[in-house]
Formats: sequence, C-alpha cells, structure tokens
Amino acid sequence: MGSYLLPTRLSRRQVLWAGILMAATPLLAACGQAAPATPTAEAVKPAAKAAPEGKKVRLIAVDTGDGTFLRNALKPFLERNPNIEVEIVAVAWAQYDEKVDLLVAGGEAPALWWPGAKRGYRYYAIRDMFPDLTPYIQRDKYDTSDFFEPTWKYVHWQGKPVAFPSQHHLAPYIFFNKTLFDQAGVQYPPTTWEDTSWTWDRFLELAKALTKPNPDPTKAVWGTSGAWTDLRHAAWVWGGDYFDEKDYEGGLPKKANVNRPEVIDGLQFMADLIHKYKVQPSPADLQVITAGGVNPFMVGRVAMAPGATWNLLQFATIKDFQWDVAPLPIAPKSPIQRKLLLYPDQWTFFKATPYPNQAWELLKYMVSPEGMTLYSIEGRNTLPSRKSVGERWVSKVLESTKLPRERIEMVLNGIKYSQVTASHAIPKFAEAHDVAIKPPLDELWLGKITAKEAVARMEPKINEILAQP
Repeated sequence: MGSYLLPTRLSRRQVLWAGILMAATPLLAACGQAAPATPTAEAVKPAAKAAPEGKKVRLIAVDTGDGTFLRNALKPFLERNPNIEVEIVAVAWAQYDEKVDLLVAGGEAPALWWPGAKRGYRYYAIRDMFPDLTPYIQRDKYDTSDFFEPTWKYVHWQGKPVAFPSQHHLAPYIFFNKTLFDQAGVQYPPTTWEDTSWTWDRFLELAKALTKPNPDPTKAVWGTSGAWTDLRHAAWVWGGDYFDEKDYEGGLPKKANVNRPEVIDGLQFMADLIHKYKVQPSPADLQVITAGGVNPFMVGRVAMAPGATWNLLQFATIKDFQWDVAPLPIAPKSPIQRKLLLYPDQWTFFKATPYPNQAWELLKYMVSPEGMTLYSIEGRNTLPSRKSVGERWVSKVLESTKLPRERIEMVLNGIKYSQVTASHAIPKFAEAHDVAIKPPLDELWLGKITAKEAVARMEPKINEILAQP
C-alpha cells in the first residue's frame, strides 16, 4: 500500500490536520510526535480537596445515551481504585449541554466531560472553566507523545493544555448499496480521491437512475438520503462555510461570511435533491421511513447515503446486501473542491470538580490505551486519538466489514480535505446555529424558500450573535 497523498500546496488548516491519522496503521507514514512535558523545579502541585477518611470519593462523569459504553470502560479503573466511586450521568444528545450546566451550577461539576453535543471544549475554556493540566503533566512526568500531534495541539487553549484527545471522526463519505446498483445496471462510484469524474453532477445522475418511486415511502427506493450528514454544517457541502478559515484558529470570528456562491449553490442543490429531482425523501417521507429508529440505508431503502467513519462498523452488521464506500464528490466552481468535517473529541474535567486529583487519575485512565480501546473502539466504534491504539481500530474495521485495506486507507486519506467543525472550534456556533441558521434551513428543506433567501436571513442574525459580548 502507498502512503497518504497530500496536495502540493497546503493551507494552515491542512498542514495542522494532514498528519492526524498517519500513524493509524504500520503501512502509513507516522506523523511527528509531540515532546513529552519536562518537569520543572517550579512545577506547582495541583491543589485538591482532601478525600474523606474511610469513605469513597464520589466523582461525576457525563456521557450521552444510556452510559453503557462509559460504564463498561470504567470497570478496570474502578476495580483498581476501590476508594473512588463514579456516578455516570447519562443524558440524550439534545439535553446534554443543559445538563452539564445544571451540574456545574448545582456544585457537582463533572470530573469527566467530553463534547457530547453542541459545544466544543472551547465553549468552556473561553470561560476559564477547565484547569491548566500542565502542573499535573509535569508532576507525573506524563508522556503525551503517543497522541496524534495535531489533536494534541488542538486541546491547547491560550498555549496551555486543558484537555486530552480521546477520539475523532471524519464525515461525510458516500456509502452505497452495491446490490441496488447491480440490479439497476448502474456503475459504482469511484473509490479514490484522485478520480475527477466523481462530481456532484455524476452523483445526481446515479441518484436519478437508482430512484424507484412508490406512493408508500417505506416501499420506494430513493437514489440518496441526502448529500450531507451534519446539517448544522450544510454550508460546507460545495466547499463553502459560514466563516472564514482564519476564524477557526482563535474561534472568535467578528462576522459571518455566508453570502457566497459556493454556499448558496450548494444549499440549493441539497434542497433540489428533494423537491426538484425527487431522488431524496422529503422531511415528511423521511419521518415515515425512519419510524422506530430505522436507518433507511441499512434496510435497503436508499442507494447512496452520506456517512462518517463511525458508520463503517455500524454497517458491518448489514446482511441483506453488499455495500461499499466512496469519497465525497468534487464541488463545482468552488475554491475548495472538498471539505470534510473533522470532529476532534476530548476528555477533561472542570476546575470546580470537588476532587481534582482523583479526577486527574480518572482522566489519565480514560485516555490511556486501555481506556481508549474499551470506550472508543469496543464501545463507540470510533477512531482513537492515540497512535498506538489506531491499528486496533483499523484491524477491527477490516475484520468486520471485509472491505479491502485500500478502501480503509481511502477513508483515512479524507483527512487531507478536512477542517475542524465550527461546532467544536467556534464557541458561539451552537447559539448561531439554533437561532440564526437552523430556522431558515428548515424552511429550505421544506421547499418554502430558496437558498439565496435562507442565506440572506441567516447572515445578519449570525452577526448579531457574534457582536454580543
């Protein structure tokens, strides 16, 4: 197998993230290592509340869903630390951030937190709610060199580490039902980034050829379930954005930059898949198809579905048809042909947690190879942020999906087109999305307004939010 192919000219964004997965398998070139912290004579021992004598220390940890993945991952830690009790507060994605705020306000600041919903770590870091981990790292001579270097750099706020990388995800790719393609006599999409014939026009041609309408949405076959995964960042579909690239470094943009052709044209294309070309289920049809939690791709109702790295192991359970994965198509007339979402997750704890020394021990365990394997790979099926653990994820994907190794390399090579999402990098994005972006997009998906009208409505409202202190 070859090594990662990188563009000849890299932006600062691409330079930062191009090496993130390069040590995921032995066949790929390793990225540089971050030097382990060097203890100094002035290192300050972190203050900690004394544990009550003869009693367990109770720590609060937050997780999404029902907490099963975290509960299973913590078993070895709790067996080795009988003096520590961890209460897992598990909550649905939609209520996650609100619950964290309530815990902090109620004097039970989490001793273990990850960006499980709308807020990236910078939301709290900008409010000085996370500790500088440097004293802990120096005190324990903790080696950080096994983390992928770009993810390790990203957890530094104002030059200080305030979290540890845990797992990361890339999206979107185009997963396709090979069986439906074969039945329709349609050629598969290209499976390399270098094939310039794989454009959104070609995607649309395939979607039209594969669509089989039916008055009953549960019996129809749709060419696609959409062009994009995370609709919060729908402006990216044709290489656009809500902000300028430089705004992602500090996370504090002063104004939006939505009103540009690649954003308007890309959003209109997404709406046209539903209303003009009728190759994608409408919001009403999708509600019928997905009743009871059904994934329309997994039950053979759509031929092409946008997905992420976590879908590789999810779709490995499909038995009724053959599937494969292709790159994101090339966007027309855009300064950036492709722009993938990169979600870099972290573990950390709040300054206000009652027992920070014990929280530190819990944090170290969760980002250890053992904790990362149990939570990220065995639990959430996600790519871990340690180089030494990356091959375990690759091996599991290869064994489970039976895809060729070059296909997994293609997926990992998507990193060269990626950027950290606004939901992670820009603290005010969650509010901007809920108040300014989502309402006009919802109307666009319903066919009530055009993309040009949607952009005209959202940009001034985003700017109002950005102008607030």
